[in-house]
Amino acid sequence: MTKQISGFGTSNMVDLSNMNVFDAVKTIVMTSTKNICNAPNQKMKYKVPTPTIQSILNEFPISNMIELV
Repeated sequence: MTKQISGFGTSNMVDLSNMNVFDAVKTIVMTSTKNICNAPNQKMKYKVPTPTIQSILNEFPISNMIELV
């Protein structure tokens, strides 16, 4: 997973569809925070296992910098 996340700068899409909800949310928060520090105007896309993750992520200030697919 580290290799996949470290190379996210080129495609801006991270596939988390094989993770459970907890790990997917944790990964989205961590990678989005890193991305906001490096490229604040760039929006990240995440392929997630379930749409209910959006309601969890609405509690974090990064929710406007991400797009869930």
